[in-house]
Amino acid sequence: MSTTTRSILGLAWMVFGLVSFPAEGTITLAGNTAGNPGVASKACVDHPGFTCQSKLAPASVTLLESPSDWFRGVLNAAYGAPNWTIHYMGGNNNMNGQFNVDYYRAYNDCGVGDDVLGAEIKVTFVPEPGSLINDVLWVSAYRERWPGTDNSRMDDNSRLPAGQRPGTMGGPFYPFQDEDEDVVPGRWQSGFQYDYFYDKPGDPCPTPGTTTSLYFETYATWWDDYFAADGTIVDRGEPGHHLYVHEGFSWGYELTCVPSPGAGLLAGFGVLFASARRRR
Repeated sequence: MSTTTRSILGLAWMVFGLVSFPAEGTITLAGNTAGNPGVASKACVDHPGFTCQSKLAPASVTLLESPSDWFRGVLNAAYGAPNWTIHYMGGNNNMNGQFNVDYYRAYNDCGVGDDVLGAEIKVTFVPEPGSLINDVLWVSAYRERWPGTDNSRMDDNSRLPAGQRPGTMGGPFYPFQDEDEDVVPGRWQSGFQYDYFYDKPGDPCPTPGTTTSLYFETYATWWDDYFAADGTIVDRGEPGHHLYVHEGFSWGYELTCVPSPGAGLLAGFGVLFASARRRR
C-alpha cells in the first residue's frame, strides 16, 4: 500500500472514523480454536511431591466483535488524549476476513530452559478479497492475578527492560511484530502485508495451594502513521496519532501447583515404615 493510498484512507477515516456501523459479522474465527493441549502437567522441581499445571483459560480462543469495557479502560488509561485518539470500530465494513488460529496450546517447561509454564498462541489475519484493510497491527492487554496481585496493563514495549526496547514496536502496539519478518534485514511497516499475532507468555510454578492466572484480549488495528527503522512512530501530519481498534479475541492461562497423584499414599507408607523401624 503506497503512502499516497494510506494518506487518502487516513483522511477518509478522519472524517468517518467516529461513524457508528452495525455489527455484520465481518470477521470470522477459524482454525485450531480449541486449545490442544489444553493442559500441560509436570512434576514440580521446586516443590517435590507436587505437580505444576498450566491450563488454558479460556479453554478456546473466543472471538470478540467489539473491545470489552475492561480493554477500553486499560487502553484509554495508557494512551489517551491529547497524543492519541482511539476509535473503536468493531463490526464495521472496513475489515473483512478471518482470524485463523494456527495453534493455541498450554506448555510446561518447569525444570528446563526458562523454567516457566503458560500458553502459546499464533493467530493469522487472512483478509477477504476487496477488504479495505488487508494489513493490521495488534494491540493486546492482560490482567495478571496471584495472591496479593491484580494488575491490568497494555502488553507494549513499556514493560520491557530498557535494553530490549530499541527496535521494538512503539506506542500501544504489541512490541514484537514485523510484517516483513522474512526480509533480511527486516523492515518496519514498509511492505504492508497482513500479519499474524504470536505470543508465548509464562510464569514460574506458583506456590502450592495458590493460583496464578493471565487473561489476554488482543485486537487487530489500523493506524494513520508509519514507523521508522528503529520502530519509533512517525506522524504523517494530522494532530496526534489515530488508532482504529477492530475485532479481536481472548485467551489466557491458569497455573496451579497441587500434590502429585499418590503423594499422600507414599507419605502414608513412609510413616508406617518409620513406625515399624522404631518398634524394632
